[in-house]
Amino acid sequence: MNFQAEPVTINTLLSVSKQYFIPRYQRDFSWTKENIDELWSDLVGSIIFTDDGYECDEYFIGTLVLAGRDDSFEVEVVDGQQRLTVITMFISALCRALNETGDVRAAQSTFDTYIKGADRRGTEFSKLDKRSTTDYFRLLVQDLQIHSCSPQSEEDRLVKSAYEQIKKLVNKASLKKAFNVTGSVSNAQYIEFLNILIDLIVDHLKVIRVNVLNSDDAYTIFEILNARGINLSPVDLIKNKVLQEWNSTYPIDFAKDKWNGIVSTLSSRDV
Repeated sequence: MNFQAEPVTINTLLSVSKQYFIPRYQRDFSWTKENIDELWSDLVGSIIFTDDGYECDEYFIGTLVLAGRDDSFEVEVVDGQQRLTVITMFISALCRALNETGDVRAAQSTFDTYIKGADRRGTEFSKLDKRSTTDYFRLLVQDLQIHSCSPQSEEDRLVKSAYEQIKKLVNKASLKKAFNVTGSVSNAQYIEFLNILIDLIVDHLKVIRVNVLNSDDAYTIFEILNARGINLSPVDLIKNKVLQEWNSTYPIDFAKDKWNGIVSTLSSRDV
């Protein structure tokens, strides 16, 4: 198995014209409040307070395993989708906060760089494609404009909870505490804090990017990572194998629909 591994920033990952898609076999988004609070504590802890203002220290957030050629537009996320999803949420929330403060150009530019892209013909695409059964993540997170949308699944409800928590973490009151400010925070200060956090996330967060060339190697690495301590349940591994074997998704992804139905039925039963 051939693969390449190198440390890269979030800017290196998301500023290029690529779409990172999360395959069907991956488990759903599952981060809880505790996971997000831990990441937030580490992010704030990476901000260094100096006499001249603020600096950002580098922060390593783990390994991101991808399948695809360097020149491919679509790249499969084999491992690291939870972190990549949360990072997308943070950048989105920061951009929306900038937009609401009136810094519209910075908000739009940052959003168009890291959340949504466009090809040479102007066709827009999301940098992270979750390929879930609903459009909830795309509507809630991946547009600078706010949409009215309701969660349709348990994953949607976890996404909603996580995004609402992240929005609270980047509001003015929270950043006043994070940046140790006494007294009131002006609009200009708030904009500065938002931009510092964006700089921290895109320029100072680092991952080890591991690239493999094909999906067969991707499945192998996925299972090896689980055997090395990634907290996937036996059900996650069964789902991985079932969807790997039943790879037809057109015109309807029958396998995933059937799997979701089984999960829904079991979840509704009284234990």
